[in-house]
Amino acid sequence: MLLVDPRVGSRDLLEPLKRFGVPAEIAPTPLDYGDFAFIGRGLHGTDLYIGVELKRMSQDLGSSIRSKRFVGHQLGGLVGTDVRAAAYDRVWLITEGIWRADTEGVFQVFNGGSWTMTTPRLMAAEVEQWLLTISIRGGIFHWHAPTRRDTVRFLSSLYHWWTDKDLDAHRSHAAIYIPPPDRASLVEPSAFVKGLTGLVVNIGWIKAAAVEQACGASFSRLCAMSASELQRIPGIGKTLAAAIVESLQGAST
Repeated sequence: MLLVDPRVGSRDLLEPLKRFGVPAEIAPTPLDYGDFAFIGRGLHGTDLYIGVELKRMSQDLGSSIRSKRFVGHQLGGLVGTDVRAAAYDRVWLITEGIWRADTEGVFQVFNGGSWTMTTPRLMAAEVEQWLLTISIRGGIFHWHAPTRRDTVRFLSSLYHWWTDKDLDAHRSHAAIYIPPPDRASLVEPSAFVKGLTGLVVNIGWIKAAAVEQACGASFSRLCAMSASELQRIPGIGKTLAAAIVESLQGAST
């Protein structure tokens, strides 16, 4: 269940979120920090508390930057400080709105059919650097949504990503990058990869590197792996796994 802060600015997203298939409800009391909160599935299904702060690219963002209200109060509560426990395990900041830098680099937002400056007046570089600092030093993930519909869609994606399956079940990042054939290798393969490609026919450097990572660059550990264990390595199929086992056995005799 995704909890929506009952205050103005957050509660109007309740019905749009429901239309996007998110089981959402208004929190019984105002959230201490953030505009949205829910429990996600961490490693092996452990609970992770996810918080989302929504800032519109308008007076709200401008006043937060200049007054340091967000950094001084909200940031510490969201991600924790040396003396304050974090309210959430993972935090997202969503900035919403269409904006630009004018010819002098002044930050402007599109509002009511025209471009307007915020009060206080901000430079676009100031906004960008603030967002970079919040992300890199503050430890908050940042997502920009040009429109309200984009905000709702991202919240729906974020909710389902964290609740549909455990964190360790997401494996898109584990794919092996295979460069185009006309690209030369810029990094010399390790001694392990060179040795394995010389030992196993048609394994190639990319798959050999995957094997290296799986066994910690240890040939003794690799020799102890079965064909079925080798097939769990990305890119290693049944035929290649059998060839690796056969080659290692042949080399040891």
